[in-house]
Amino acid sequence: MFHQGGLLGEREFEVVVESVTALHKWVRFGEALRVAQAAFALAAPETRRSQAALWLEALMASMQVHTGELNSGLAALSRVRAGLTGLNGLRTDGMMAQALLYSGAIDVDAAAAFGGDLPEKAERILGFAASMESLRSLERSAAYWDRLHHAHGEFSFWIHPVKLMLRALRGDSRRLDQDIREFVESAPGLDFLRPFTPTPIVGAQIYRLKGDRTNARRLFLQACRIIDTLPDWFSMTVMWSARHMRNALDLGNNTQKAQARQFFAQHVEQGYRCFSPLAK
Repeated sequence: MFHQGGLLGEREFEVVVESVTALHKWVRFGEALRVAQAAFALAAPETRRSQAALWLEALMASMQVHTGELNSGLAALSRVRAGLTGLNGLRTDGMMAQALLYSGAIDVDAAAAFGGDLPEKAERILGFAASMESLRSLERSAAYWDRLHHAHGEFSFWIHPVKLMLRALRGDSRRLDQDIREFVESAPGLDFLRPFTPTPIVGAQIYRLKGDRTNARRLFLQACRIIDTLPDWFSMTVMWSARHMRNALDLGNNTQKAQARQFFAQHVEQGYRCFSPLAK
């Protein structure tokens, strides 16, 4: 794998980037960052200036955004985006749009208009809107996804729970109980993040928005048990934590509610100003 006196050439570096991309997808951020840092330490000088190196920097910045280092991650994304071309440039647009949403600098419509259009950017916006629980943000993010879906024919695991949330907020009760139950019991698409299974967090959220506190609390407690048993290597992202903490503010005991308020206050201090209304 090594040449040039032990340094990584561009092709070898690209193989490492593929490994980091896979670890990033599976939310193994600690491992991904260690591999990325080692790759840069071993890269030849010309390799560090390649498109692969810029993309690896974008992936590292995205992991910072997801794990509490928003300002550093956003600055790094801004720096590398200018040099990235093609598909990875478009992907970085989605990462930047997501980070800007977290910072409170833009809204969902501005995020949709930021840079190029890719279904994965639409999924990032859907996830943000689901965490915020704003009817308008949910409506606008779902509309943006639907436009891209018709254009690209892509499928998303995330659009279904967003539309259930919309129905709950709008008071559309027709078959809603059955549809939520089916989602909670048979949503394999949301279980690909093993060992983290986000379905109880989302199910609790939808039931809570519907006003069914019994089922919401049942799933909230299930989510608590899952989170308590996660292995050390798993990286619980800021937004998944936020969705769980939103549930805790309403469904938790006094200790859990205090922890949730502390979570939002701490992240506002770290630049996640989208949480400002929840930090009071």
